[in-house]
Amino acid sequence: FVLEKIARSGFPLFIFVGICFLLDYTGVFKNKKTIKQVLALIYLPSLIFVLLPSTTAGIIRNYNSYTLIPLLVGNLILLSLTLLFLLKEKSRKSAFLFGIFLLNIFAGFYDGYYFAVLQTKPFVLLTPITVFGINLIIFIILALDHSKLYHLAVNSSKKLEKLNTELELLVEKRTQKTIEYANKLEEANNTKDKFFSIIAHDLKNPFNTLIGYADVLKSDFRDYGPDEIHQHLNVIYDTSVNGYNLLEN
Repeated sequence: FVLEKIARSGFPLFIFVGICFLLDYTGVFKNKKTIKQVLALIYLPSLIFVLLPSTTAGIIRNYNSYTLIPLLVGNLILLSLTLLFLLKEKSRKSAFLFGIFLLNIFAGFYDGYYFAVLQTKPFVLLTPITVFGINLIIFIILALDHSKLYHLAVNSSKKLEKLNTELELLVEKRTQKTIEYANKLEEANNTKDKFFSIIAHDLKNPFNTLIGYADVLKSDFRDYGPDEIHQHLNVIYDTSVNGYNLLEN
């Protein structure tokens, strides 16, 4: 009784989980959430319907009366999803998935023909074999995909490490150049300050001379004769010319 309940409740659960997995893995449909909700409304009642009876006969009766139809539809959906994935990808893994679910359809009809029509047990039950094959192929495909993702992540990590090293070297070079530019700028500023200091000092001397002689002429103009005034004016003129030439230089 327990084994019968586990076995027959496992089929709708397998179909529901399988369709949800293929919807996510193949990506052939965009609105996956709505499809999963509709599937839950179909297959969860099927699961409950099988679990409710308290006798083996009741389990088989409920299974044959209600659950077989969703199972058949679910297998067709699984086959359709793998076919669409094969047409989309055209790869080995999509071909393997389509092949195993096609074999699963055949196994269901084969076993069903023996049980329902011939009312006898076949020499070999194909459905458990195909279910095992489906799980095995999905496991292999996921293992290969994760292996590729792992190697891709490792390669990306190495590339990122190399880029970080190159970036650090570039930043170090730029920092060194910035320091050199800062030193040159500081040197230029010091040179500029020194230059202006020299200019200020050199310009003070002519102005001191000009102011001194002009003040003498202004204060004691009447006390000097023409020759002395002319001499002072020559000094003022020469000093002015020298100061002008200094500014030009």
